[in-house]
Amino acid sequence: MDKLLSVVIGLVTAIVAVIPMVVQKLPRYSTIATLFFYFFISIIIVNIDLPHIIWWLQGDGRTF
Repeated sequence: MDKLLSVVIGLVTAIVAVIPMVVQKLPRYSTIATLFFYFFISIIIVNIDLPHIIWWLQGDGRTF
């Protein structure tokens, strides 16, 4: 389920990033590179397994 979620997030993010590039008629190479970048970086971020990442995301409890 996590892999499917990361793929969906990646596709949505990539499409949102690519649409303005297509409208501006930027080079295909740049558009395809952006599509792949956002797609693969979302998969990496969602599936990353770092020690103590839950603690970091929760914060230390301080409010300013």
